[in-house]
Amino acid sequence: MHELSIVCSILDIIEEYAEEHRFDSVKSLKLSFGRLSCIEPQALAFTFEIQSSGTKAEGASLEFEIKPIVIQCFSCDSPNNRDGFTLRMDFVESSKSQWTGRYSWGDENQASQGLSITGSKILTNYEQYLGSNTRTFTPSLVNEARFGYSRFFNSAGTYSAFSTDTVTALGIPGLQAGLPVTWGVPAITLNGDGFSSFGDNTDGPYANNNNTLQVVDNLSWTHGKHTFRFGFEYNRQNYDQVGNQFSRGNFVFQPNATQSSTKTGGDAFAEFLLGDLYQSTVAVAIASANFQRNAEAAFADDTWKVTPKLTLSLGLRYELTPPWTDLLNNNFTVAIPHLDFFSNAPVADYPYFVREGNCTDPYAGLNIRWTSTNAVCSNGVLPAPLMKTSYKDFAPRVGISYSPDSKLVIRAGFGMFYNQDIGNALFDMARNIAARVTLTSNLGIPNLFYNNSVPGGSGAIAQIPPPYAFVDAYSHRTSYTMQFLFNVQRQFGGNWLLEAGYLGGESHHLYGFQDANQGIPGTVGSATSRLPFANFGVIQLVADGGNANYNSLSVKATRRFSQGLSVISSFTWAKSIDDTSGIRTQGYDTLFPQNSDCIACERGLSSFDVRSRFVTSVLYELPVGKGKRLNIQNAVANAVIGGWQSGGILTLQTGLPATLSIGGVDNASTSDGGYDRPNSTGISPYASDPTPSRWLNPAAFVEAPPGNFGNVGRNTIQTPGIFALDGELHKQFKMPYNERHELQFRFEAFNVLNHPSWGAPSLNILSGPVFAGQPGTTAHQNFGVISGTAIAMRQIQLGLKYSF
Repeated sequence: MHELSIVCSILDIIEEYAEEHRFDSVKSLKLSFGRLSCIEPQALAFTFEIQSSGTKAEGASLEFEIKPIVIQCFSCDSPNNRDGFTLRMDFVESSKSQWTGRYSWGDENQASQGLSITGSKILTNYEQYLGSNTRTFTPSLVNEARFGYSRFFNSAGTYSAFSTDTVTALGIPGLQAGLPVTWGVPAITLNGDGFSSFGDNTDGPYANNNNTLQVVDNLSWTHGKHTFRFGFEYNRQNYDQVGNQFSRGNFVFQPNATQSSTKTGGDAFAEFLLGDLYQSTVAVAIASANFQRNAEAAFADDTWKVTPKLTLSLGLRYELTPPWTDLLNNNFTVAIPHLDFFSNAPVADYPYFVREGNCTDPYAGLNIRWTSTNAVCSNGVLPAPLMKTSYKDFAPRVGISYSPDSKLVIRAGFGMFYNQDIGNALFDMARNIAARVTLTSNLGIPNLFYNNSVPGGSGAIAQIPPPYAFVDAYSHRTSYTMQFLFNVQRQFGGNWLLEAGYLGGESHHLYGFQDANQGIPGTVGSATSRLPFANFGVIQLVADGGNANYNSLSVKATRRFSQGLSVISSFTWAKSIDDTSGIRTQGYDTLFPQNSDCIACERGLSSFDVRSRFVTSVLYELPVGKGKRLNIQNAVANAVIGGWQSGGILTLQTGLPATLSIGGVDNASTSDGGYDRPNSTGISPYASDPTPSRWLNPAAFVEAPPGNFGNVGRNTIQTPGIFALDGELHKQFKMPYNERHELQFRFEAFNVLNHPSWGAPSLNILSGPVFAGQPGTTAHQNFGVISGTAIAMRQIQLGLKYSF
């Protein structure tokens, strides 16, 4: 059964009735509704008060019952068609030269239909060419050369792209349908009333057509006690993409016009019926960029066998990876003279747009004009990529290995590793000329409606008020991690190996989003009136000030396959802490910090932190068959009875950290999209007896007072852990006509016990209806409720393989 939030068009009925009975206006609207389902559709009942000039007294209450006209259930299919082809070539030129070549091609198409025509389509196609040569000049001098070229195309869009033009059919003033690749259903977001949002995802479409040319050469030279290695790598990377967020628009409703004078109560669905938008976000065009860069790296290392028991490894790697340059010459960045986190900063500190390259008119060839924001040409002030190139990415490596005897090895090491930026974050800057604009209504006095929610949508030249802007920090540094290792390995007997060790890391200059123009929290005036820079909306800054540390202890026991038994068992205890786990949404984290002026306030568990993890893999071969303990010489009997193997993998893992929210409500009124968190009441956040129907304790959280951030930190809730047992049973059939021919039967069951490993509970404290007798600022009924599993329930697959 699929639960649906039925949206009934009842506002026209209200207005028609009011006009017929000479009622002047709707004074207030109260909604009451049950959970709507395909099986038992319920009525949507509401009452409203009206002001009368004639037949009815002011304040009279009328009650209507509207039954949904159409309720449909959809069985959402997700067909996935995949084709692949691989060709490999090996050529032995001589004993001193071997060649390898490979060609791969693949194509994959997937569609996932949601409610009616909503959903998504993913189209993927790739090609890869590889060639390598290994040449032995002398027994001590060997060179390996590799060449590679890869092409990757991917398009992620809506289910109705290229087929149904919903935007034109709706006729929202100023909202343009755009190219067929952008077609879809506009997103309607309902915050804080229990109704589900509807429409297509606001993210996309995106279409990538990328290719990379790679040349690698590594030379190894053994000289006495030293083994030297030298290497060089060159990459020519092209990253071409079109797409945008909010190309169909996102229209947000939350309690505002329907709130009381003390800013309590109200209902988002009522705001939707009245057409009182709280916020709209629309991109007036699709973004396009053709990025290119040349990346190079070189390394040298020496493995020095100081004594038969002591080995020392020393190495140094250098990476030169410049930022991307847009070959279309249409890229804009945002110059921010000074980050000011207070209302109405001096005009001298106002940010402005800078176009790449040399020009006389920054708007040349573009169909937009920023009405409140200055734009200039770079003309050599900034480099072509609009970002600095880091020339100091040196990565040293040191390792020590000591083996006092043949069964004990002690290792220690240190290494520095760079995480070069990807094109995905830089592509955001191409959206600047696609003019993503966010408009927010005044608090208490609605002034945003459908007829003024899309600025510049119908003109040849779009006149853009203070825009939503994208920028990567000009003076960015490359993210890096310093890693430390200490490890001890000990062999026991002839088959067992025990390993214990410590792994730690410290990371700096991590990337994360920051709103460089977040409004100051408050309740006086509109959120936009409290922005630092009045000439911009949100300024999505990819900052690089993040820090992190990671510490882990691990134990691993291995029994190599002997006497029909193989075992690998490991346990890891780890803790990872950071103040950003990456750009975009990571795990159950949020896209932006709650308070962009306090990145240190975001310090908490990493979104990928797993405190404890235990994994054991066992493979057992039954001692029956030819050459086994129970030896069977007859070929036919051995084909039937011999060759059985069984095994499994047991995984026990603690849950992931998660961040609580109030469902996107901009409670602090900062106009940055609503990443506010609740307040803690001091009560334990977990239910006394956690179950999927009540994992978290609603009494532990409450919405912060209007105009304030919540005091709950980032990633302070832990989701349920994972218990999974996968089983397998294999049978090797030695063919009686030729024992070199073999047929293998495989039976594999994932989550063989069909044990549910519960997923994350609802993290929005305002999810669902309010508890009876409780104010709307307390946690609602759906908060802390688990609606799915982290891993799939039991899945079984069968396979046959013939080898000869």
